[in-house]
Amino acid sequence: MREFMNVFLVVLLSVLAFTACQTTETEIDAETKQEEKEEKNLNKKIDVSEKLEFEQFDIEFKKVKAYEKDDKLLLDLDFSWRNKRLPNGSTLYVATLFEAIQDGEELEEINDHWNPEGDRGLQNDVFASNAAGGLSPVKLTYELKDKENDVELIFTPTTETEESQTIIIELE
Repeated sequence: MREFMNVFLVVLLSVLAFTACQTTETEIDAETKQEEKEEKNLNKKIDVSEKLEFEQFDIEFKKVKAYEKDDKLLLDLDFSWRNKRLPNGSTLYVATLFEAIQDGEELEEINDHWNPEGDRGLQNDVFASNAAGGLSPVKLTYELKDKENDVELIFTPTTETEESQTIIIELE
């Protein structure tokens, strides 16, 4: 009986030691996977601080934020536009065409603010009236194609006398 108890204790201790090692390895694996996931997640604030000057308006960029939400890669643009010579009450939509391009493809603005048939509510900064001389804030969100390639923000005045101007957003 004593021999049986000794064998039983040795087996029990071996099982407990093996389980403890497995638990530690599992915890280490879980921590490593979490760290890798955090490294892969996109969460970057980019200070742009650029000003594009056109004949009838200016674009004053503040910041850009690239991040992941609900398994989507998103880019928030935060800028203002100054109405220099357009009629009182003009909108950004009237002043300029705008494209966000990544790796040769146009990005989708997820709130549909550039759509003249879309939402024209108070949250739509593209169609908000801007007084002559006024500075109007604009916040837009685009879905990115990937985390690596730069994004080109191209403003093309609706007057046919000026060239487009571009701001490059480096994601890496």
